[in-house]
Amino acid sequence: MKVLSPDLYDMARNGTLIQSTVFDNLFRFVDWRDEYDSAKRTLISERVEELWHYALGSLKDKQKIQQIETSFAEHAFSTPKNIIAYCCDLLDGFSLPG
Repeated sequence: MKVLSPDLYDMARNGTLIQSTVFDNLFRFVDWRDEYDSAKRTLISERVEELWHYALGSLKDKQKIQQIETSFAEHAFSTPKNIIAYCCDLLDGFSLPG
């Protein structure tokens, strides 16, 4: 996202990103296909999409929310959107070859 769509990256960092822009235009999760069964999506695409929904506040499944919150418990994010800002901080610490 940082390289392909810097404006979306800035929106993600600032907490103003809208989910449909990410899912439909950039990540295209529906196109991530299982290598053994092209009729199915990959498990990783489903998990990553769930994490984005959670971080953007649009995940509705209470059980999945609980699972994600448990997995992030040691990080103590005050809000789900802070996950995105944290990841951006990690990425911004690296220099891309120019």
